[in-house]
Amino acid sequence: MATDHNFKVKNGLTVQGETLVVNHTGDLSGTQVYIKYKDSSTNLQRWGEGTSGQSTYRFRIDQDFKFIGNSGSGDNIILDSSTGNIRGTTFNVGSTQIIDSSRNLANIGTISSGAITSAEGIFGSTSSSNQGIQIKSGTGSSDYGRIRYYEGASTQRNTIHFFGRSWQGGTLTGHSTGSINLDGDYGVTFGSWNSIDAYVDGNGFHTGSGRGYYVGSTNVIDSSRNLVNIGTISSGAISAAGSINLGTATDGLVDLNGITIIITHCTMTIICLAHRVLMYLLIIKM
Repeated sequence: MATDHNFKVKNGLTVQGETLVVNHTGDLSGTQVYIKYKDSSTNLQRWGEGTSGQSTYRFRIDQDFKFIGNSGSGDNIILDSSTGNIRGTTFNVGSTQIIDSSRNLANIGTISSGAITSAEGIFGSTSSSNQGIQIKSGTGSSDYGRIRYYEGASTQRNTIHFFGRSWQGGTLTGHSTGSINLDGDYGVTFGSWNSIDAYVDGNGFHTGSGRGYYVGSTNVIDSSRNLVNIGTISSGAISAAGSINLGTATDGLVDLNGITIIITHCTMTIICLAHRVLMYLLIIKM
């Protein structure tokens, strides 16, 4: 039978063997199968002939040249020839799902990217421990990490800096070298946002309303600015507008050890409850 003939199949073609070879010349170069659609509703399709399982799967190319895979109950994947977009219910790498049907990333390894914009970031899992965020930088004198807050599109307000040991070749107090630096627009607060425990601003360190200062668990300055629970005071001159009370009601011992007391425009009364008051008054002006 001559082979250089064109055939027109009108009422169907049945291939008795397992393979239909079209224009086979030893390689695939130039091999084509041209299928002309019958009408606007006819697609190139491969239909499963069974009633369950994989035998119900279907594949078709529609009139817009979308390649569509169907499980028998719905279209699960669509490849759009005009845009290259791929639509599916889930996406896997091998047997591992990486995008679920709710568009969530799952089972992701390392993400290497540029800027990531998100309405809200959630990190970690309630079923795991030792979780965290890593911020890395180089080791040079100009390298650092940061977290910044912007008000509006481009107005920077607050920053958390992470400076390494080489930062600016400086010091802790001079350049915040080797430290975490908090830079707030008005200041930095501690505690509940609407009932702060303490804050730092351009004037210095402050306690919140009704708070005091503690050394360990011992209060040393109360909320009325009184010194309490104080040990030895070593200082220069102490000036007082009001009275100075020394000792207690049961023991008024005061050792002045040669200290000069100058009393002006007042009356000094000394009441000894125990005859152990040792005073060296060098100058008394009444």
